[in-house]
Amino acid sequence: MLKKITVFFAVTLTTLFGQDFVPFPIAYDKILQTVAPILGDSPTIFEAGAFDGSDTVILAETWPTGHIFSFEPVPFLYEEALKKTKSKDNVILTNKALSNSIRKEIFYLAEASGQPFQSSSLDEPHLHKEAFPWVVFNQTIHVHTTTIDRIAKKYKLDNIDFFWLDTEGHELPILQAYSKLEETKAIYCEVAFIELRKNQALFGELTDFLASKGFIVVGVNFDYELLEGKVIPKTNAPFGDALYIHESLLDNFR
Repeated sequence: MLKKITVFFAVTLTTLFGQDFVPFPIAYDKILQTVAPILGDSPTIFEAGAFDGSDTVILAETWPTGHIFSFEPVPFLYEEALKKTKSKDNVILTNKALSNSIRKEIFYLAEASGQPFQSSSLDEPHLHKEAFPWVVFNQTIHVHTTTIDRIAKKYKLDNIDFFWLDTEGHELPILQAYSKLEETKAIYCEVAFIELRKNQALFGELTDFLASKGFIVVGVNFDYELLEGKVIPKTNAPFGDALYIHESLLDNFR
């Protein structure tokens, strides 16, 4: 879900991928307008982890001539998202989870105070229980998964401009399975610093993979230091958020 995020201090990234760049703060009411100049008026956007569709509506209204492909695997949340987006002609909502293969998979449902919580995931909880003891995982369901390539082929999409991923630790498998990731412009996602879920990729692994595809970290909402050209988190928080921009577009943010 979209989160209200506090401003972090600016650091000149003189060593990160050879770029001299001052990252900007990620803020709830600024992130979409920050990436808008590089996305244009009619971008193709993939949102994974739509929950009740609140963010989907914001994306659809920000880019009314764009194409929003949104994914929510939990049936009752999918129905809520359908209600909220029924008037948005530019939204295609799918009752599946994005992943790295097409299959039927166990999905772990999160609850807090008896209500659905935004921590449900394809990946089994691990340290999440210690970090957030008020969030419980008492139920599992089976959901259908799909891949970006499968959806792109189905709808004849040349490329995806922007990914908005809130998949609770499953971001790396999703992106690894996309064959044209280098043509994407921006990626905004949650990142983890401890294994909230079993065997999940942490911030460093995700960032290294995206770097291999030409993406640079341009914004985070956590304290960090630079070590040998890499962003190293210095925070007690178990997770944060990061914005990655393809290096070919970096001049737009100077």
